[in-house]
Order: sequence, then C-alpha cells, then structure tokens
Amino acid sequence: MLFDVDSYSRFLDETSNFSIPILPGTRLLKSKEQALRMSTRFQVPISKTHLASLPDKDADSTPEQTLNAFYRMTEQLRAAGAPGIHIFVLGDAELSVEALKHLSRAR
Repeated sequence: MLFDVDSYSRFLDETSNFSIPILPGTRLLKSKEQALRMSTRFQVPISKTHLASLPDKDADSTPEQTLNAFYRMTEQLRAAGAPGIHIFVLGDAELSVEALKHLSRAR
C-alpha cells in the first residue's frame, strides 16, 4: 500500500529491467488522522501534498474531498507510469465504487 508517488517512481526505476507491469496499491483516505494511522501501520510514507489535501479528522471528511484527493494521486501515478491502480477496499466500498466509475471514464 502506498500514498507517495515518488516512492512508486523510485521502485519502478529500481525494477525497470524486470519487464513486468507493476501496479501500485493504494486506498482512499478520509483524513490526515487516518493517513497517519495507515502510514504507521504499514510503514509507508505519505506525500506532504497528499496529506495536505485531506481534512484533519475523519469526522470532517466529505466524500468529494476524499475522492478528489484520490483522483489527484491516481493521475500522478498514471503519469509516473502506472499501468493501473489496485484499490484496497477496507470498509469504504461505496467510495471505492465511485472512484472506479471515475477512473473508468478517465481512461
């Protein structure tokens, strides 16, 4: 699971000679509070830009803000060379469906 496009880009650089597609896996984050929990739990960095796009607490989150932050990150992942995105759906199925609808239209 990742929340930092630069980490993915560095990984692609290190594995470029493998000649296999490498999908980044991520999830929709609703708040800085949740993002920091995920970062600690999975020992992964979160970009300052992505963190700044989120509200402070889960209770302050809106679906639009969550989705827009996710869309920006997935656009950056695609620009970095991601052949697709693996979405971890951990209790946020409705938002994930909305994200998938958007991503399928954005192809």
